[in-house]
Amino acid sequence: MVRHEPLFPSTDGQGRGGDKVKRSLTNQAASGYGAVTLSFQLLHFMSNTNELPIPGLATRDTNAEELLRVWFNKKDLDLSLRVIEEWPDPLAWGVVFAAITRHLGAVYQAKHGKDPEQTANRICTAFCSDLGFLPELDESQNK
Repeated sequence: MVRHEPLFPSTDGQGRGGDKVKRSLTNQAASGYGAVTLSFQLLHFMSNTNELPIPGLATRDTNAEELLRVWFNKKDLDLSLRVIEEWPDPLAWGVVFAAITRHLGAVYQAKHGKDPEQTANRICTAFCSDLGFLPELDESQNK
């Protein structure tokens, strides 16, 4: 007896394109017979190898929504975003940007030994400067 159990739905919602199958075999005994269960874990097959993986919590929560996607081509930024009904006040995006800033602080500390607070400060300074709230950045202070 062989059962096929999809663990995640297709990324395009129609069971085609953009999926790669990872198989894991487990042996089980069922009704005196040696049953084999094939588990298919559908993983997002990235159409662009520069695409980041979907975070773990988002793959397990069927209510999760992608809110922001940013691409950089060595010259320009390109982005797409979704404003959700649960956040009618743009203040919520400030919380998102703060979470991104904290995450970047941890990454820069791990990869480059930078102090997370200084990293957050530089990000906030660039953010405000780019929006015209502060004078231009002094790059001589970049450590």
